Amino acid sequence: MRIGILTYHTPCNFGANLQAYASYKYFTSLGIDTWIINYSLLSDKSYETAVESQKEAHWNFSQSTLRVTRVVNNDSLLDLVREMNFDAIGVGADAVWNKRVVDDLRVFFCDWLFKSDLKNKVKVFALSPAFMGQTYSDLPLDVKKDFKSALEQFVYLDARDQWTVHVVNQEIAGYELIKNVNPDPVFLLDKFVNVEWEHPDSVLSKKYYLISLPRNYTKSLGFLKRFWVKRLTSLLHRRGYQLVEIPTPDGTSGIKSDYILPYPIDPLQWYLWIKNAKGYIGIRFHAIVSSLSAGTPFLSLDTYGKVDSKKDKIFSYLGFHKNDHDINKSSKIRNLIDGSGLERCRINGTFIFMVSPRWIINLIESVDLELIRRFREKNIGKFEYNMGEMIKNVREL
Repeated sequence: MRIGILTYHTPCNFGANLQAYASYKYFTSLGIDTWIINYSLLSDKSYETAVESQKEAHWNFSQSTLRVTRVVNNDSLLDLVREMNFDAIGVGADAVWNKRVVDDLRVFFCDWLFKSDLKNKVKVFALSPAFMGQTYSDLPLDVKKDFKSALEQFVYLDARDQWTVHVVNQEIAGYELIKNVNPDPVFLLDKFVNVEWEHPDSVLSKKYYLISLPRNYTKSLGFLKRFWVKRLTSLLHRRGYQLVEIPTPDGTSGIKSDYILPYPIDPLQWYLWIKNAKGYIGIRFHAIVSSLSAGTPFLSLDTYGKVDSKKDKIFSYLGFHKNDHDINKSSKIRNLIDGSGLERCRINGTFIFMVSPRWIINLIESVDLELIRRFREKNIGKFEYNMGEMIKNVREL
């Protein structure tokens, strides 16, 4: 069987690269002839803001580490599928059902395929696609209709989180079209990383905490933020740890740490820095999934989703995180860890500098590593079962 994976694999985003890598490695480990469809997004804003050397690192990773087809766009995609003679196309993972650019959205619900002569020749399945905690309420009616028609022709449907299941069923299908949540493939990543960790001798394994904050984080309220980091660093030093900043692709935060990973950063090395840390404190969804895959305790500084009321906003901004249970229902971090026993490892990240550094360190040091292991294995087992069912569906039809 030959499959093509249609996903976000080239953006200047570590998580996007690694979910494509984990998906590719998983299917090839089953002996399936697997390719990443080298689709070029119409709008990829990550390249507008990323550090120049980091842009090249992401592109090189996607082209050299993955088995990719020739580069295609909307006009040449159908010709490529004919040329490659795929038996099936997997859509996802990542937020490929984002409505930001409608023509890209059409690509990822395979409208172009189902309206062609390949409709009954190439099977299409979902591979943990997601939608970034938004709604489809303002999507044009004709696009909604085509979206629904296309999804009804998938031979296997799932989504990465409960929020995506909810919005597709309610705002696109009008009934329970998607029934299954399928974990992110990055849960499997640790099985497939076989490169050496590259680090300076001054940074020893498990002797540092990682922190990742937005670019130019200290641009506003800089004094308060720098003071907070200074307190955090001082407490870590007393316990024998260093503070290492792992910057985002678009720049460093402006804080003062013991060591800042220099650009360019290879995505697999990014993962290994998380794996070898005592703990991770920071932003981004796939950093948290990578922590779970690697068995690293974490504190998610969650800035995803929306807060439903002014009262909840005030509670959250003031750091009363125990009152955070009923807000950010669309947050992909909340969707990820709800019911896992790790809910306390997620707080609203907007005003992290108001939270006690001592509380953060004590929280991370108290995380039950066995709980992380069980949660990871549960998600790996669910992913492998779901994909087994998908493969049976593809082969039987």
